[in-house]
Amino acid sequence: MLSLSLNEFIKNYIPNDATPVFGGIIYIPKEQYSKINKFGELTIGKSNEISVFRAMKILANENRVVKEILTNSSTKIGLEINETILNAIEDPWFESVLLYRPDMLIANNGNVYTNELEIVCGGISFPSLLQKYLYNDYKLLNLLFTNMNNYKTRFNLKGCLAIIGDKHAIRQLNFTKWIEKEYKDVLIIHLDELNFKKDGVYFEGNRIAVAQLFIKAHKMITMSDDKASITLLRYWINKKIYVFSPPSLLMDNKSIMYILQANDYGKRLRQLLGVERYNEIHKYLPKTYLYSNNLEINHFEMKFCNCLIKTPWKYGQFIFKYATTWGSNNILIAPKSPEENPLWEKDINLMINGMSTFGNIIIQELIDVLQIEVPEHSTLGNTKFTPFFIHDQFNGTITNAGVVVNIAPNSLKVHNGENSKFALVEPKTS
Repeated sequence: MLSLSLNEFIKNYIPNDATPVFGGIIYIPKEQYSKINKFGELTIGKSNEISVFRAMKILANENRVVKEILTNSSTKIGLEINETILNAIEDPWFESVLLYRPDMLIANNGNVYTNELEIVCGGISFPSLLQKYLYNDYKLLNLLFTNMNNYKTRFNLKGCLAIIGDKHAIRQLNFTKWIEKEYKDVLIIHLDELNFKKDGVYFEGNRIAVAQLFIKAHKMITMSDDKASITLLRYWINKKIYVFSPPSLLMDNKSIMYILQANDYGKRLRQLLGVERYNEIHKYLPKTYLYSNNLEINHFEMKFCNCLIKTPWKYGQFIFKYATTWGSNNILIAPKSPEENPLWEKDINLMINGMSTFGNIIIQELIDVLQIEVPEHSTLGNTKFTPFFIHDQFNGTITNAGVVVNIAPNSLKVHNGENSKFALVEPKTS
């Protein structure tokens, strides 16, 4: 296996597609690695603790404004899902945070932050191939599929496992197609290939029991008329197929970063999460604000958000992003001075106009991240670390299945592409 270079090895599995430059292993200080690892336990919770995502659902049931923040821009099927979940908070069927992959940042001063509490399911292909090449072990995939089978048994479901994607996920499906050859009971399927029968969801005669989803019909207006997506989501609501990550803006939402910090909800969140745990989570959070056209947000906060929109350079460095988008899409980095971007007013107004499609805007403190040299580039690159936590809610376990890092040249916003480096992360042993 090692007779091939790493990138040659990858191309054997994912040919004819632009992929990042692959490094081997990036070693970081043990203390920083431990902080990344601890974050999974803090947010998902130990066996006797509720997750941050469960806390958000409870808060949404109790507080109308929180519910409006989290469900803002949900599509018709998304709203139906939200109400189903809020009416069944204790039902483990709708607690589907089976794979949890937050985005983590290491600042130049050594502090560890998260900039997104992601529960979307992307990115399993590359770390799995790196683990196979370097360790001859599909650790992430083995743990993930074992957990999916455990859920199948727990819910007494019949059928196989699958990864299913809509039109936004064609590239992801191409990256993962090789998994079918390595795992005979796992199918990689485009949404349009599904067959919906009275008793369940099928593909070429094979019933699907548990599926990892890459679909956006619950939160994207442009996907709100996708009949196959809507049908699949209704089959999940009716408990004919188990899916993850949860297709609901109650949990799949960047606004959670704001709610965790807003003074209005701090007292209740301390009760739900515990004071010590709540305070520990706060250490990972860059300052985050929410800009909305139609929500009852604290007047002082909205006044300050308007200042950040008009003259952000007066208050620090900030990144602007929609609460519902993914993959570093539709982000705007505020200039350090008006001279740096004379078109700032035009750019931010375009983003504000996009709120009718993408929902509220999150304004977040920009972290000065650790930089590492990018191969084949005469520059240092910004880093983003992604741990993959496998969560078994029935046994109360959270397992770190691997940590990866994307390193991108400074001029690039997106951390994943042919211009970036992708590597596994391990703690330094000395």
